[in-house]
Amino acid sequence: MQVTKLDSKLMDSLLERLKQSGKSLSQFCKDENVATQQLYYWQKKRSRKEKPKPEFIKIATAQVRHYENPICEIHFPSGIRITFNTQPDANFIKQLV
Repeated sequence: MQVTKLDSKLMDSLLERLKQSGKSLSQFCKDENVATQQLYYWQKKRSRKEKPKPEFIKIATAQVRHYENPICEIHFPSGIRITFNTQPDANFIKQLV
């Protein structure tokens, strides 16, 4: 079923009147002779449009250095590998694992 602009404007008007009425959605629908499910649907549809889209921020990464003979390496099951060119603190390693 294709929604016409008239339907959309009518529902926008009903939702605005609902907001101003201070009534519950079910009571408002009874008073206005509107199907509760229909107004719930439009309310949900409008709330999705109003939510701001998440934004990504760019994070600067440090330049990766490769050491020929690292002192310590940790290999995770996911394939991530961390190498240290100096002896790391044991508490730091506990936090990583």
